[in-house]
Amino acid sequence: MRFGLVVVAVALVLGGCIQRERHERELVEAGPKEEAFCRSIGTAPGTPAYTDCRLKMRQELVRKQSAEVAAHRGGGVMCNTVSGIGTFCN
Repeated sequence: MRFGLVVVAVALVLGGCIQRERHERELVEAGPKEEAFCRSIGTAPGTPAYTDCRLKMRQELVRKQSAEVAAHRGGGVMCNTVSGIGTFCN
């Protein structure tokens, strides 16, 4: 019985690490896509409109990731902190 609990605990921890790595990779890979989208709608880097566009896209990605983590953990409020941007909670 104890061994089974240990196995479950280890699986949950490792699953969380893998999910975190995937989320970090998604954040990095989203950068060029966000930039391309914001430019495609006519905003230029360095303008408030471009910054707003990038921020909104990043917030949406973080919200989706937070919802995924919350669902994986069985619900509840989940927050993610994005360096240089802020903390977002679902």
